[in-house]
Amino acid sequence: MKIDRNQAVQPPVYADRILRKAMGQRIATATEDDLLAAFLLQEELCMVGNAYSAVHAEAERLTRWAAKATRYAWGQLTYKYAWKTAGGEFSTLCGSLARELDDDARAMKTIEHEIVDLHVLLMRGIGSSARERYTEESRRCSPLDRLTDLRERASTISTQARARLKGATARIGDLEATDQRREAYMASDGSIGLDRIDNMNYAEFEQLAADLLERDGLTVIRQRGGARDQGADVIAETPEGHRIVVQCKHRRKGAKIEPQVLHALNGTARPIHGADTVVAMTNRIFTPDATGFGHSQGIHMITRKQLTRWATWGDPIQAILSLPASEAAERDQQSAA
Repeated sequence: MKIDRNQAVQPPVYADRILRKAMGQRIATATEDDLLAAFLLQEELCMVGNAYSAVHAEAERLTRWAAKATRYAWGQLTYKYAWKTAGGEFSTLCGSLARELDDDARAMKTIEHEIVDLHVLLMRGIGSSARERYTEESRRCSPLDRLTDLRERASTISTQARARLKGATARIGDLEATDQRREAYMASDGSIGLDRIDNMNYAEFEQLAADLLERDGLTVIRQRGGARDQGADVIAETPEGHRIVVQCKHRRKGAKIEPQVLHALNGTARPIHGADTVVAMTNRIFTPDATGFGHSQGIHMITRKQLTRWATWGDPIQAILSLPASEAAERDQQSAA
């Protein structure tokens, strides 16, 4: 091959005489196959390099998003909206998002490392073996074929991460609306604080449960318990016929509710009272043994935290127990908003 000095592409003028001579000899003996192989290898390396740059940038972006979500979760970064009641839910949401985005970033980093390995493998073809890589037999299984799969995996991860961000953004918007609704409810006469609840007697506490269920669109069948209530103080049904049975345990002091209460409730709520949902409600908390038993038997436990949401902030029982909201309750919530 001869160098045409009138062409746009020319080899550099190397300062070292030995290097100039060696390069000149390589150029002089180069064939069309050598040139085509060198071109193909260069283009494949460029494709791999471009893919690496894109994946690396996306991995860094996901890492930044995860770090920002973590800072929100830990309260190290102030959100644009000043939370009044839903700050804990916002932190929980951001913490979950941070973990998911961190997993996405790790998966993207794995792909990034695989692209580096592919680049190293292609680099081995530089030199005299470049032409051998593109012979009829070897070109059918090019290492570059792996790049398509790596790009698809990276695209899937990126799409999922953006969907998570979109979902989290929508959820944050819902939390802002919930926060505003709760604030409005707390300013109303219907809001009942924990101090007031703690000063109730057991009969008033049971009536509170009945009133709140009725507020949320349920029909109360039994408002009060008694000596022969067989573990059910309050019974109510949704418009769809879903029955909720509630056992109320009010304590003036900080005594925890023992598991025996849940044992009795579990034995009667479903077989005798036909409960679809079983609820144990207290103005205090349950012992660890009671909590473990309740979870194992599918009993919903309302303690001070849930009472704040239900009685003080006005959250419907359907949201607190993760039940389908009745149409009437949905209309009331929309009207209140």
